[in-house]
Amino acid sequence: MRDKKILWVDTETTGTDPGKNGIIQLAGVLEINGQEISSFDYKIRPFAEDVIEDTALAVNGFTREELAGFMPPHDARVSFVQMLSAHVDSYDKRDKCFFAGYNGIFDLNFLHSFFKKCGDPYFGSYVWWPSIDVSVMAGHALMGVRHELPNFRLETVAAHFGIQPEGEAHDAMTDIRMTMEIYRRLVSSGPTVA
Repeated sequence: MRDKKILWVDTETTGTDPGKNGIIQLAGVLEINGQEISSFDYKIRPFAEDVIEDTALAVNGFTREELAGFMPPHDARVSFVQMLSAHVDSYDKRDKCFFAGYNGIFDLNFLHSFFKKCGDPYFGSYVWWPSIDVSVMAGHALMGVRHELPNFRLETVAAHFGIQPEGEAHDAMTDIRMTMEIYRRLVSSGPTVA
């Protein structure tokens, strides 16, 4: 049996369109067989062509001045790939990670776009399709109480489970830790929870 590898990822971005906006924080954890092997937290300078929307900055709390001092995007990609390559053989189609997140398709699309902007269209060599989307899992598990929740944002669902953030909400590392804990509770409690 092959190792079970899960790449937990959360991003903070300059907007909601991966074609025109960019990643400014990429954080997460690589787990292998349930053990945390590596964690990462990159603050990334946007590409020159990335549109930076004020509404996005209001959510993630970064300023344009802070963004200018972040790590160049190509350097972030190199460091991220080095970490992945230490645990995944991108040339072996049977050796990949399960990509996991809360509304993970958002983060996955941004990462694919980020890699392409860096001149590397092969992020898919590291991750399986489909991704593990904890928001979808929670949506199914909480069908009986969904009407009681004011929204389905990560922090709302985490609060429903009694999970407190260990940092600021909308910080990618804080968010991915909450996502991982929601996942653990969903998996340990079975298919439905109230």
